[in-house]
Amino acid sequence: MSPAQRLLIIAGLWELAMAWASSFVGAWFWHIRTAVSTIIFYYLLWFLVMGLVYGWAAMTPHSLRYQWLRGTGIAVAITYLGLLTVLGPASGHLVWVIAALTGFSSGFYWLSLYVGGAATVPPQKADWYNAWIGIVENVFAIVGPPVAAGIIAAFSSGVGYRVVFGLAMAILAGALVFGLEPFSPSTASASRSRTTPPKGAWHDVRWSMAALGLRDGILFFVPGLYLFIMTKSPLWLGWYLAIQAGVQTLAFWVLAHRSQKGSTKTRRRTALLMSVVSGGIFILLPTIPGVLILGVLTSVAYPIYKVQIEGHALAVIQETSQHSADQVGLTSMKELWLNSGRMMSFLIFLGFLTIGPSALAVMRIILALWPLTTLLIHIASRTSAKKNNASSA
Repeated sequence: MSPAQRLLIIAGLWELAMAWASSFVGAWFWHIRTAVSTIIFYYLLWFLVMGLVYGWAAMTPHSLRYQWLRGTGIAVAITYLGLLTVLGPASGHLVWVIAALTGFSSGFYWLSLYVGGAATVPPQKADWYNAWIGIVENVFAIVGPPVAAGIIAAFSSGVGYRVVFGLAMAILAGALVFGLEPFSPSTASASRSRTTPPKGAWHDVRWSMAALGLRDGILFFVPGLYLFIMTKSPLWLGWYLAIQAGVQTLAFWVLAHRSQKGSTKTRRRTALLMSVVSGGIFILLPTIPGVLILGVLTSVAYPIYKVQIEGHALAVIQETSQHSADQVGLTSMKELWLNSGRMMSFLIFLGFLTIGPSALAVMRIILALWPLTTLLIHIASRTSAKKNNASSA
């Protein structure tokens, strides 16, 4: 089995576990009567700690094996899921601990995924790899949420949540064992040569990643939380997440099979138009159908920018790395910019919460306006889009 294939399989197991567990953590905290502002702080701390992980990885003077990063991330995820499973409602007293562990886990795992891609995937396959990562992740995300929601609904007093968290632990334990590989001296730690990419190319990467993070920080988490608060039904949340994942899977599949066909500019303009329309529809229809339409349209738009931006970033990292260890530092900086955008989105959300009349009213305003942040991605990633068009011409 090739390293790239192993990366894709483990990515699928990780996403299945996260679709089971992380997708419902916000709903769990709301179920045990945690304030909305505390839940948003939970997400903010999560991404803050992720940023610290990326900052540490970018500054460390030695190379880091992506297999070690991956194993650490999965092991920490098993730890915080264990706390949720064992403690039950008492886990509400450890919101910040769980948020920090989630950040550590996600930081190490996602860093391993992209460092592993830079180490094993040739530059001409960058878009293909990122599209297939999206496909594998979302296929498992289609299956997980409805089944997990059914389990949650089948048990009383929130016991179902703990069952779901426990099953996610078991899935991650399997991924941890599957990811074990024999140690190779060639991948041991070594001094880093501190490569600096060209300013123009890196400027495009960092601002594109920051804009992408600003957009997805809110649109990944808040629509589902809004739907759950409004319906108080884990089943609605589960089916919403499954529909969203299904749409994204189809979009990633199309991009994987047609990455060299058609105009990047046309796809980007279509994604921008769908984003604007989704917000407009939600203004008129801030109900269950409005959330579903918002989720579908933004789920089509997201992969179009995601594949282009991540593919360009992977190519820049590979082209400017003089040593394999440099890929860790450059990938960490890229993810740090992505996380900075996510943190900014939650800070803005918290600002609205402090002045808004109610949490639901603020969510309605945010969800109506936030798809417009796609325009920032559109502007920031124009250079990489031109390069993609030139290479496919």
